[in-house]
Amino acid sequence: MAFDPTEATKKKEKFWNGGRLFNLGLSSYFAYDTYKEERAQGNTRLGALGRATLDFVMPELLGPWGYIGYELVKAAPGAIYSGVQGLSQHVRQMERVAQDQSPFRSNTFVDSQQIYTMRQAGMALAEQSKYALQQSLMGDEARFMHR
Repeated sequence: MAFDPTEATKKKEKFWNGGRLFNLGLSSYFAYDTYKEERAQGNTRLGALGRATLDFVMPELLGPWGYIGYELVKAAPGAIYSGVQGLSQHVRQMERVAQDQSPFRSNTFVDSQQIYTMRQAGMALAEQSKYALQQSLMGDEARFMHR
């Protein structure tokens, strides 16, 4: 089998088509962005470069659907944690609203000398009424017993 230069050129053109160049450019942009973010977070140059390299290589290794799955699995714990935090915050807010709407929630009892005296007078009146009732019952009881 002889070497055909036109066949090699066709393979090269297929390999470097527009979609492939676009993917390469997009991966390069995201890798550079990852490098900048890692450096802004205070990571070393070598650590940031390693992370950027991983971001550049992973889409090529896994393919588009595999990389999307990888990113979803990577983001799932953070999304779950964020959802639980949001739900917890919402529940606490609803409890606060329910407490604010209960009657007399904002009222406080202020005891003063006059209120204390009035309360004592009311208790004394109730006590006297109770004793008066007992006396009348005892009197009626005696009246019925001595007929």
